[in-house]
Amino acid sequence: MGSDRLGKKTAVGFIWALSQTVAGRVINIAGHILLAWLLAPTDFGLISLAYTALVFGSVLQRAGLNYVLVQRQATLSEWQDAGLWLGFAFGLIATLLLVAAAPLISSLYDEPALLGLILLLSAVPLLDGLAVVPNARLQVDLRFRAIAIVNFAYTATHIVVAVLLAWRGMGAYAFIVGHVAAIALRSILFWFIAPVAVRFQLGIAKWPSMIRDGAKLVLSGLCTNLMFQADYIVLGILHSSTSVGLYYFAYRLSTQSIQLISTSLSNVLFPAFSKLQEDKGRQYAAFLKSASLLVYIVTPICFIQAAIVPPGIRLIFESKWYPSIPMLQILCIGMAFRVLYPISNSMLRACGRFTLHMVLSMISAGIFISAVTSMAFIGDGVYVAIGASAAFAILGPGILHQAFLSVGGSFMDVCRVLFRPVLCSIAAMIIAMLASQYMHQLGLSSAGNLSLTFLAGASAYLLASCCLMRRQQVELIRVCAQLIKRQRPHEN
Repeated sequence: MGSDRLGKKTAVGFIWALSQTVAGRVINIAGHILLAWLLAPTDFGLISLAYTALVFGSVLQRAGLNYVLVQRQATLSEWQDAGLWLGFAFGLIATLLLVAAAPLISSLYDEPALLGLILLLSAVPLLDGLAVVPNARLQVDLRFRAIAIVNFAYTATHIVVAVLLAWRGMGAYAFIVGHVAAIALRSILFWFIAPVAVRFQLGIAKWPSMIRDGAKLVLSGLCTNLMFQADYIVLGILHSSTSVGLYYFAYRLSTQSIQLISTSLSNVLFPAFSKLQEDKGRQYAAFLKSASLLVYIVTPICFIQAAIVPPGIRLIFESKWYPSIPMLQILCIGMAFRVLYPISNSMLRACGRFTLHMVLSMISAGIFISAVTSMAFIGDGVYVAIGASAAFAILGPGILHQAFLSVGGSFMDVCRVLFRPVLCSIAAMIIAMLASQYMHQLGLSSAGNLSLTFLAGASAYLLASCCLMRRQQVELIRVCAQLIKRQRPHEN
């Protein structure tokens, strides 16, 4: 595929992915606000503990097949039969393992109510596994519009069903039933949009090769998911479900800003980077530009979000959620560094560096688990949030460095990407916090405090970036102009 055509498809794909993510985030945030009013912190705690079981089954089900198939996109037709049946096999195995493990997990957390939730969630790996090949086909063909539509339908279904059932008094089951229904719909839509001929040719001869590469991704995925669930697991074992629920509530809110852009960008860039795997120079240039723009946009959002948390929570939520405020502020800062994971992992997988990705995932999991576990013995969710954010601040730049090395970059590229945006964001956060404290002393309403705090932080960052990051500003304007131009219909 030519450079111009690939660039256009990637740009348009990012627009569709970002549009879907924006719409999905709006629905997600609105839904979680409603769920926060309808459910108790204990319900959120049960939900988060149930998902600690699902993530391991989900990784086993996928077995890294999606990434293996996309990375072998040039010969995908030769591998899709084996991928289809292998995905089904792993999905079935994962579902059965979850069913068997449900009583043990319930006993581990000493929460009998978890048994039914985990049994219900056990259907997810099998449903999701059936859609691995159609999903990979859409990514290979760069059909980002179709992927965006399917993902939006998934998000809307999940939230709408969850809110309706919570309103009917189903508690934690409302969220889980909504998830299962949304996964089923997503799999059906993938098959409808990108149908794959089902042939009883298992392609067993190809299974060892796919499992060999996929196994590295499975181990990487297990380590990554263990890393991102360790805080819930430790809190569930050492503290009450209410503490877990408050932390889960804070963590979910803190990720909204990074998922808005980073997830959209990484989903588009993985197949795009894969198409450039024979040209390291272009890969390096594309990765440097993407990482720079991502950090320039997302980092101030995370830091300023930490400043507006107190008035925001008091304005929107009931007092039962006020204990989550310090957790949310700390986690927002950590998310500025966690945002580096999706784009760095996309580059490592696109380069076929599966072994390196696996090793990095194992190291990251060890550091993160040690950090949150040690802090959980000291105190509750606030201390765990400190441990998690400190780990993200160490690990995020580290994995970004390895991604740059894979395309011929160096540690100086990491400094170039991170130093000025982080410095300006810290300054903006401090100014915003001082403004918020001053307005609180004046007795300003939460709505007024929220608006003016955000305005103070955003203005400070824009002013600082004008002085220190003119190049990133110009590049962002140029990219936006190109995206708008490419969206216009060509004149005859």
